[in-house]
Amino acid sequence: MERHTCRVVIIRVLYSLDLNKQTDFTDEELDYQIGYAIDPINDVELPLNLDNYELTKNNLSFIKESIKNIILNIEEIDTIIEKNLQKYTISRFNYVDRAIIRLATYELKNKLAPSQVVINEAIELTKEYSNLDDDLQVKFNNKVLDNISKGLSNE
Repeated sequence: MERHTCRVVIIRVLYSLDLNKQTDFTDEELDYQIGYAIDPINDVELPLNLDNYELTKNNLSFIKESIKNIILNIEEIDTIIEKNLQKYTISRFNYVDRAIIRLATYELKNKLAPSQVVINEAIELTKEYSNLDDDLQVKFNNKVLDNISKGLSNE
């Protein structure tokens, strides 16, 4: 499983947690959320059998660590996002875009990849899951992430 696919799983889980207003979860609940994000059609068997999902331990570790750290630092991440919005608030984002922007902000803040890679990945996720064929959401998310990237590099 490549990093793009890992990011898809992460935004699906973040979406679900945000939609359900869930900020606290056990490792077993997180495993279930990840399994469901990977394969929403079949029943998820716990503990996760990595062979069923073509998921390496390294990828699973990246997914879990990212989700836990985003939720643990959600207020700080949301503050960074809010500081870089103009005439807009994070509460106005739809759930999918909020998950994408939160993941990208987490990756930018922690320098998990070069900023251009993080932004490009977020834009690809936006095109795949949120864009309405007019590219307005792509342009909006790109501008927000560009502002966040510049703001973080100035700190």
